[in-house]
Amino acid sequence: MASQFVLYDLASPKPNRSWSLNTLKTRIALNYKGIDYETKWLEFQDIEPTLKAKGVQPNASGTAFTVPTITTPDGKTIMDSVAIATYLESEYSTPKYPALEIDTDRLAKVQAATSATFGPLFPVLAPLVFGELISPGSVEYVKAKYGGKLTTEVEDPEAVWESARPALTALASLLKEKEGPFFEGTTRSHADLPLVAMLHSFTRPKDKAAFDRLVNFDPAFKTLYDEYAPYTKRDD
Repeated sequence: MASQFVLYDLASPKPNRSWSLNTLKTRIALNYKGIDYETKWLEFQDIEPTLKAKGVQPNASGTAFTVPTITTPDGKTIMDSVAIATYLESEYSTPKYPALEIDTDRLAKVQAATSATFGPLFPVLAPLVFGELISPGSVEYVKAKYGGKLTTEVEDPEAVWESARPALTALASLLKEKEGPFFEGTTRSHADLPLVAMLHSFTRPKDKAAFDRLVNFDPAFKTLYDEYAPYTKRDD
């Protein structure tokens, strides 16, 4: 039985640093709560066999086995960031641990709005991910699975950014619905993490131009990101 949490994350070129917006959501939550953990770095092709061996049930739809996944100190293995968030707020609550509220309806809205933003912007980030962030041990697997989606340079980046503008505007409006820096106004919650994680994932490439443009799209984005700066520092 593990004495601490284990977080399963995607490997990168050495030294390993977390770069996936999906796993960053869980990592930031653990950091915020001050929960100690060990990271197990997985190649893309090793996710399924590793989690199958842990007895994890596959997702009902989409990709069968995914990260983030955690193993808890008492031996539970939990896959999916929302399931992990629900567990953390149930088992690691106040007063011992700081609250990170979870309203699944609000979280679902933010997840959908963030995905609607990331989708149009993916062509800008994808070649950087493939060129800099994916572990050499996963390159051939990812190339075979996704082909040109990750390697094709964008011919007209401005058109890509313009296509993302409506979704970015909608995401900013959702963030500003309640007075305060967070999606729940003055209260931190798991609803903050999809956007914070997406913003942080854009810091990973050496070229920070895309991050600078994204975080400065609306002052509310930068305010939220800065609020979580202490909890994005640990990335290993």
